[in-house]
Amino acid sequence: MTGAIDSTNSTGLVHPQQPLTWPIGAGGLLGAAVNAAAARRFAGDPVPWNDNDLALAALLSSLRRFTHEVADGPWTIVWAAGAATVSSSETACT
Repeated sequence: MTGAIDSTNSTGLVHPQQPLTWPIGAGGLLGAAVNAAAARRFAGDPVPWNDNDLALAALLSSLRRFTHEVADGPWTIVWAAGAATVSSSETACT
């Protein structure tokens, strides 16, 4: 996996091909910030989080498109989905 730090070389110059970045949860605060900072963005399908089967189908569909689009190039997937924060209780996360 390629992270943002890997997108520059030792001289600080940007590589000609930036990683394709897929922020899962791009509609939230963190995901929107990741999306805004990415040089190359991938827009996955909307995920119906309230239905496990449909959510899985949407994620798999997006993954197929992502792997096709990225081919052999650099890539980054950021999981930014979820309503919890680092201070959320275990009960709030279930």
